[in-house]
Amino acid sequence: MKYIVSIVLFLSMLQGLAQSTFRNPILPGAYPDPSICRVGDDYYLVNSSFEYFPGVPIWHSKDLVNWELIGHAVTRAKQFDYSGICSSCGFWAPSIRFHKGLYYLSVTWVDWRMKVGFKNVILTATNPAGPWSDPSVITDDIWGIDPAIFFDDDGKNYWLMNHPAEPGAHQGASTIMIQQIDLAAMKLIGEKKIIGKGAQIDAKYAEGPKMFKKDGYYYLFIAEGGTGVNHAVTVSRSKNIEGPYENFQGNPILTHRNMGYTSPIINIGHADIVKTANKEWWMVCLGSRTLAGTDNIFGRETYLVPMTWDKDQWPIVSPQYGQVRAEERKPNLPEFKAAQFASKDDFETSSLLPYWVTIRIPKENTYHLKNKGFLTLNLQSCSLKELSEPAFVGQRLRYKQGDIITNLSFQPKSEKEEAGLAIYKSDKAYLRYVLSKNKNGNILTIISRKDSFEVVLFRKEILDINALQLKIIQQENKFTFYYSESQNAWQLAYKDFTGSLFSVEESGGFMGTMVGMYASSNGSESKNFAKFDWFDYILKN
Repeated sequence: MKYIVSIVLFLSMLQGLAQSTFRNPILPGAYPDPSICRVGDDYYLVNSSFEYFPGVPIWHSKDLVNWELIGHAVTRAKQFDYSGICSSCGFWAPSIRFHKGLYYLSVTWVDWRMKVGFKNVILTATNPAGPWSDPSVITDDIWGIDPAIFFDDDGKNYWLMNHPAEPGAHQGASTIMIQQIDLAAMKLIGEKKIIGKGAQIDAKYAEGPKMFKKDGYYYLFIAEGGTGVNHAVTVSRSKNIEGPYENFQGNPILTHRNMGYTSPIINIGHADIVKTANKEWWMVCLGSRTLAGTDNIFGRETYLVPMTWDKDQWPIVSPQYGQVRAEERKPNLPEFKAAQFASKDDFETSSLLPYWVTIRIPKENTYHLKNKGFLTLNLQSCSLKELSEPAFVGQRLRYKQGDIITNLSFQPKSEKEEAGLAIYKSDKAYLRYVLSKNKNGNILTIISRKDSFEVVLFRKEILDINALQLKIIQQENKFTFYYSESQNAWQLAYKDFTGSLFSVEESGGFMGTMVGMYASSNGSESKNFAKFDWFDYILKN
């Protein structure tokens, strides 16, 4: 009997442990560069979104662990001109702050065709779910990024951002500037000051500044070391907002650079902090999960780490551990029942659910949900390899193991027309799993592309295209493809495609991998369309 009691107590203890911890990342998939603010008992978080539309996701939580996607800051074509921007351009490193009834979003808009500098802007909203204002341009003549606003307690407001280093500095050198800002006029005023260059000797890529004031000190948190494996969070402080700033001897306060490329979590950096109503301090930062010990195909994701202050009032991140842990204790906050992503979308709504995105802003006739229960993609002449507006509706790849399934209704009318699924990293790295036709009839093909080279992995004639289902099974960094010409009679198309193609290490860029529905007429004009009855993305443990 005592053994039974012991087992019950042990199981109860395990259940209690599970209820008191959470799993990192808190936002899986390509949600990088997190910034957070608290308003009462509510927390709001934003991420970079690069070339995807709608832009700059807005999240809401009450417990810092469970997050609900409540909207986007960029939802209208007139706010920004996406046309022709390259992969990994668009929105970089937004920062969200609240002040006197108004939410402020400062963000960098990147278009490498700009001749002068990056465009750093502010959008505002009275409700973080939107709508957000049209952008007010603060700088477009400086090669600086990652703006943030700081509201001082003396009524002055400040603009911080990454700024070029002085001529002759070492390669990769950059600085952090601060300047007063008139938020009524949306203009910088006064003289700019350089207040940081990074904590290390010959530090590279000092960026992502966030300013906080505590006990008479101004604390400057920055990212440095680049967005890859050498990424890190460092801190300095001063009694004067314009400096000079003293670097903490314990820098970097958070990094996984010493853990190597094969660590389960890499690229830790670019952080923001928040103090809860219960007077706990927490840090959100970006990081990446590796698959099979090597590939990072999710891109950079959002993680949550506890923080405290030492006896000398310097921040200590992840006390006792010094790293981001996959399983972490929960904040001392009531659990928040956030609306979760649905596994299956039956397309019964009048507009796309908020987790769906397109590559750049789609043309007006690209897709519709007029036929309730179907997502209809009208074939566009452009394809995924062009810096244009392809007919692609996708979502972020999030699971280490998952099934991606859809039901396709499509009648190709020419050899250039195709529709089906796509796994997309950039215009130079993607895979198409599509129905098309040749002179002999309808065919199902799998084609991978890297740079300008295409490889046909699978080609088969399809007899019954009226009941075609496509399935992709992901197991870590391997993808296996199935199809069914009748209900759930699955046949193997291709086994164990290595997802290294989608990894940042092989294909570059700053964004992770998307998966979704795709249709194209590949350079020819077409009035044809493809219908998708549903799309299911199932987590497999």
